[in-house]
Amino acid sequence: MNETTSTTMNRTIALVGDLFFATRIEDAAKQLGIPLQLVSSEQSLYSELKAGNVGSVIVDLNFDSQNAARIISKAKSLSNARILGFLSHVQEELATAARHAGADAVVPRSFFAKNLGAILQGSIWDKLKETHEASD
Repeated sequence: MNETTSTTMNRTIALVGDLFFATRIEDAAKQLGIPLQLVSSEQSLYSELKAGNVGSVIVDLNFDSQNAARIISKAKSLSNARILGFLSHVQEELATAARHAGADAVVPRSFFAKNLGAILQGSIWDKLKETHEASD
């Protein structure tokens, strides 16, 4: 996985296990001119959060589904960044655990893929927050 860094503005950090999907996120960020840091491990995520300049975090909840809630909780404790988790639409228990751990939004993978540009740009966050609050 290619790890790209920018420190001039708030970055998006993405912890994604699927290389194909990670490339898709990276390509969309490049097209939009959005600084993106792809990380391939939990520890890399935490290091990047500690480094600062993070506006949002994207977590593939299937990266480590057994520990997804812990990953989100620790990420939330390290940064004020918005956290979005994505997963298969049939994984309701995992979605609920991620929300309770502090994810600002949890969306199905299909929604994430369809709205990737708006998510990266931040233009859809208010709608995601409303949806998140309605699901609690």
